[in-house]
Amino acid sequence: MPAIVTATPATVTWLSFPQPFRKGWGELRLGPYVFACPAYEAALSAPLEERC
Repeated sequence: MPAIVTATPATVTWLSFPQPFRKGWGELRLGPYVFACPAYEAALSAPLEERC
């Protein structure tokens, strides 16, 4: 199961990160990460630099 992403008009939240390689470890203890919608949308629309 992938991480859970929820959105409201004001925020986007990432939580419940699975650990796919060692099932016995269960869920990773990361997050939740909460982003303001304008910043989240700006980050998604900005192109990434290609690096070798």
